[in-house]
Amino acid sequence: MRSYRLGLILCFLIFIFLMTDTYLRDIGPDGKSSSIFGFDKNSSASTVLYDSLLTQAFDYLTFNNPTMAIKYFKKAHRISKTPEVFAGLGMSYFRKVENVGRNSEKNQNQFQAIRIIQNVKSAIKFYEKAVELDPQDLNYKYNLAKAYVYRGDPGSSQRALKIFEELKEKQSSYTDIDIEMARLYRTFNQPDKSAEILRDYLEVGADSSAGLYETTKLFLSQSNFERASYYYLLALENTAEESELPEIFRDVKLLFTPQDYAEYGQSDHKGRYVKRFWRLKDPTPMTPENEHLVEHLKRVSYAETIFEARSPDEAYDERGIIYIKYGEPDFRYQNPGDEITYPNESWVYEKRYSERGGLLFFDYVNSGFGFKRVIDLRDALMRRSMDYSEWVSLYEDRDYIYPEVYQRVWEKFRNDRVGGFFAVETELERIEIMKEFNEKDSPTTIFDHDFGGEKVFNVAFASASFKGRGGDTRVELYYVFPLGEIYFDPPKSGSSTMKTLIERKISVRNIDLEFLYTDETDVEVVMPVMYNLNGRVSVGQVNFEVPPTEIEPIANLEFKSKITNSVGLYYVDLTPRSFRGSELMLSDLQFSDDIKPTSVVDQFSKNGLRIIPHISEIVHKRVPLYVYFEIYNLRRDKSGDARYRVEYIVSRRGIESIDEISSRDTIRVKLPESLGREKNYIAVSRDHVKKLNNTLEWLAFDLGSLSTGRYVFSVRVTDKETENSAVTKRNFTLR
Repeated sequence: MRSYRLGLILCFLIFIFLMTDTYLRDIGPDGKSSSIFGFDKNSSASTVLYDSLLTQAFDYLTFNNPTMAIKYFKKAHRISKTPEVFAGLGMSYFRKVENVGRNSEKNQNQFQAIRIIQNVKSAIKFYEKAVELDPQDLNYKYNLAKAYVYRGDPGSSQRALKIFEELKEKQSSYTDIDIEMARLYRTFNQPDKSAEILRDYLEVGADSSAGLYETTKLFLSQSNFERASYYYLLALENTAEESELPEIFRDVKLLFTPQDYAEYGQSDHKGRYVKRFWRLKDPTPMTPENEHLVEHLKRVSYAETIFEARSPDEAYDERGIIYIKYGEPDFRYQNPGDEITYPNESWVYEKRYSERGGLLFFDYVNSGFGFKRVIDLRDALMRRSMDYSEWVSLYEDRDYIYPEVYQRVWEKFRNDRVGGFFAVETELERIEIMKEFNEKDSPTTIFDHDFGGEKVFNVAFASASFKGRGGDTRVELYYVFPLGEIYFDPPKSGSSTMKTLIERKISVRNIDLEFLYTDETDVEVVMPVMYNLNGRVSVGQVNFEVPPTEIEPIANLEFKSKITNSVGLYYVDLTPRSFRGSELMLSDLQFSDDIKPTSVVDQFSKNGLRIIPHISEIVHKRVPLYVYFEIYNLRRDKSGDARYRVEYIVSRRGIESIDEISSRDTIRVKLPESLGREKNYIAVSRDHVKKLNNTLEWLAFDLGSLSTGRYVFSVRVTDKETENSAVTKRNFTLR
């Protein structure tokens, strides 16, 4: 009996479902129906159902589920063919386009490309119907124009431009219309109109990254690369997040190393990080032009023009990616395709050689949706065949561009008809391995610049910050280069010395590429004739002041031998500390190889001392280590004395803190006694009384009793008048 009742209930539910579906499907073009429920499209029940379906459809769009939104929009469409339904369908199909581009891998396959094209076509169809039914709705027209732009063909672009012009005349509130119109005018080779729109857009105070970047594109189209790079950097400064302008980061990320990616991901301001990235790539920091950035923008412009992608969601195909990274190939083979093969290409770069992968080389095939990189050239065949003679010619035709790869394939086949099949397969596997090694070993980019010499000059650097004048920070930049790599002029007859000249150029620029400091000078190095230069170095120092408010200043240094013409180009990240304020502060610790009182003024002298900087992080235990630092803002008592204690602590890194060690038995000493204890740490303290608010301290340490390893040198100063303390530290490795 129970089963019988359940069966009746189930039959009734199925009947209701079928009749409801029949009702929906039976609605004709005129929207009328004679359903079993007896209401038509104008009935209140129909209106309630329509509104409910429309609400659910838009809810699905809100939660980014366009597939379900389409389903409910179509159900609402069966009840009433309103412009709102058609617009909703257009929005849903366009959302599917955006999701494919957002969620797919960087290089889309042909099925994804087909899906994008079909969805764009559907979105346009439904938007056009919505505009036809309600031509007064500006939102429908705007969305239709955006879909036209995405399709990208000339006819669609013309229709989009016409709609944008209409919307601009009606003073609509869409903020990106100016940018879209400028882009379309540039596409139609009307730079004057594009420039006029952008000029008006930027003059009213719209400093958006999109407007600045479109100005960059305009100057690129006119081959004005100097102005293009200027606006490119301005656009970066105004773009904190990648989502604000993804295309400005798309191209430069091709050049990132894994470390660059990690730092980029942690950066709070993506645009400023990329500006810093380009500052570090500038081969001639003393000049206004960044040649590497200009070359990059040229490559991007060329790739977007010549290697245009078939998919509307991409700016260039995979040839464009490689071109942006490595530039024009040294050898290029092109095959337009025929009745059995797709169009295919091969590129070879002689500039780059990998010990494991050989020359850098790439194979491309266009099977209908843009050129894609392939491992196996057999992908160029429209139909795979076991007849080796059909595809061996693909390798034979390009043997001249890289014989070690392409020629070996067809030679293996020709020379051994019996075993050649297996030999060819083995050779193809070898090529696949070579390409894998190339992928791992290759640089992220190749950029050659004529430095006017051979780039072999090796220099090491260190820096320290001190309190400067007027609230600025005094930065001391130390450098050292091995004398064994420097060529000296032969000594003159009777001379006991030999000389060489080093041209030194130094510039410091902030994130806006403004020069904070520049210096160009010839450094003369003089050595005794019989002096053994192996293992000997030349040490130098440059002092300059910068405001501590400057963001990420970078020092660019160029050294050039006036005799051998060898060049060294280096970048040093500076982190100038701020010494503004009235609280107790300490400078950075400066390690030194020797400190002596002096009355001579030269590059190493300050505060009556001659301090030879120790630049390496490695300290040798057999040589005393000198330490210098400065103290600021001590408080003097009523008698005018500044009383303070200094604690010096050397401890193994990560084992014990300065507080743990200083709480034990510290010892008191007098300067300049050398100190050392047979422990894993050295702890020294001394009390001072001086008549100055700002003073200095230095000490020589004998570290010979310590075992080798990684250490931290800590200094803590305590002002006895205020009981305030300040700490400064520096890491080093003891050998």
